[in-house]
Amino acid sequence: MRYEKELDFLKTQMAAAYEKYANAERTVVQKRAFDLVTDLDLNIEKYLTAEIEKAFPCDTVLGEEFSSAVQRQGRVWSLDPIDGTCNMANGAKLYGVQAALIENDETVVGVVYLPHFGEWYYAVKGEGAWCNGERIRVNDGVELQNALVSVGDYPHRNTELARIEHDAIRMIFPKIAKMRMFGGACMDFAFTASGKTHACVIITHNVWDIAPGLLLCQEAGALVCNLQGEAYRFGDDGVIAAANKQVFDVVKDSFVAAAK
Repeated sequence: MRYEKELDFLKTQMAAAYEKYANAERTVVQKRAFDLVTDLDLNIEKYLTAEIEKAFPCDTVLGEEFSSAVQRQGRVWSLDPIDGTCNMANGAKLYGVQAALIENDETVVGVVYLPHFGEWYYAVKGEGAWCNGERIRVNDGVELQNALVSVGDYPHRNTELARIEHDAIRMIFPKIAKMRMFGGACMDFAFTASGKTHACVIITHNVWDIAPGLLLCQEAGALVCNLQGEAYRFGDDGVIAAANKQVFDVVKDSFVAAAK
């Protein structure tokens, strides 16, 4: 397998970082309006950054808490030490640790760890997606009326995108079985990739939120586009991933129509 060294490194170090700090007493700080950070977020990112710098000294790190200004050139490791911090800080177990290796603006390795599910999701570009060693694929046989579609949080700092999301949901929900909001892109992507849900929409510019799980979905067979129905690129307003064309078209067309 290509990138076997990098994949094994991420799984080993992510597990070590989480186990080292997860049971320590946590301090919760108001990061900015409507957003929290804890010492678990900070400690995991510091740990992983230090290990990457030792093992891959020529690479750079793009982390949520400390290095968000780094450009995506060459080999870049994206780190989201806790995805779903607000869930975790309030005692909910819907959160995860996720990381990816990006080469020349293309994700080549992605890992998502959901500790309270006991699930490791990972993918290598061109070589498939797995959960706990078992190959996973989207549920492309789902009928539209039985589809579960999850969406990410409404963006507080972009009221127009929040309006588009709200209006798109109003168009989507009469056509499918259920809408879901888990509060973490790690779960949205992992559940779509493994067939537990059938589409997800993540609205953010943050590479660390999107890179690992999007690769999972792509390698698991998902159809993918941005909110305008075009090919997704890092920096776009958001991304849609869906299990089959019927679900994909409903979600995509709803977001495109809502933006008009």
